[in-house]
Amino acid sequence: MNARLREIQKRRAALIALSDVQRATLVLKARRWERPLAYFDAGFAIARSIGTRPILVLLGVALLARSRWPRIGVLLERTSIVWQVARAVREFWPLLRSAPPTTPGGTQEAR
Repeated sequence: MNARLREIQKRRAALIALSDVQRATLVLKARRWERPLAYFDAGFAIARSIGTRPILVLLGVALLARSRWPRIGVLLERTSIVWQVARAVREFWPLLRSAPPTTPGGTQEAR
């Protein structure tokens, strides 16, 4: 085996060891986010299922309207704003995915 090949093998071993350390570090960092992301995912699933059942939305609004909470108008107004923003983002999202990618300089790449 010549010296060049031994050097390549040493470099390869060093890179593999470095990737193992980086992978372990990434796993530790990802574990920290598992629980918060699970809560977010569950909340998102609930919101998605409620959004597909308009009767539940109507029932929720009716229950809020019947409550004697003095700031209910503010809550309903803010909920309406969030709903409108969510709908606008949902309508705009396919346009973002179909746009051609841009380079770091801001110019569009040819597909």
